[in-house]
Amino acid sequence: MMLIGLTGGIAAGKSAVSSFLKEQHIAVIDTDEIARRLTQPGNAGEEALKRVFPARFFPQNTLDRQKLARYCFSSLARTDKLNRTLHPLIQDEVTRRLAQMQEEPFVVLDVPLLFEAGWDKLCDRVIVVECDRETRIARAMARDGLTRREVEARMARQASDETRRRGADYRIDNSGTEQETRAQVGDLIRILKKEGAKPE
Repeated sequence: MMLIGLTGGIAAGKSAVSSFLKEQHIAVIDTDEIARRLTQPGNAGEEALKRVFPARFFPQNTLDRQKLARYCFSSLARTDKLNRTLHPLIQDEVTRRLAQMQEEPFVVLDVPLLFEAGWDKLCDRVIVVECDRETRIARAMARDGLTRREVEARMARQASDETRRRGADYRIDNSGTEQETRAQVGDLIRILKKEGAKPE
């Protein structure tokens, strides 16, 4: 099995690329989906967060994701605290799922902070989704209701575009139309299938 990391900066379009891959029946492990599930009421992630963050982030004893995100992403120390709390739980679930996917020719590991968390070292290949900075800022403001300053603060907590490019085996430019991005994903799938068929 070939393990392929998929990442990109905030609002670059990583989730769209992940969806296109799933449409083509590519096995994808989405760590954002895992994090959401873990932090649902009563689950291990929510309980872990309750132990390290104030009660004001849990109105009616339930996590307010947006409120906690705004708090954490305004400070590097808080971001690190959030990541230290959730990443081990996410990694355990990823390991469990990978064990069930050993027959797949390749599996895509969709991780927003692939390089920041060091998960790129687990991958045989890395795909980076790119988009120009101003478009990403506009997308994030519209999608998440953030101010420009908040978006830029979150960008500052992520690896730089240059770092992601240096670590990329493949790059997808998501600055154009959906059709153009889909075409790039189709080309990449064909490349990966050829590479996966080669003996190690």
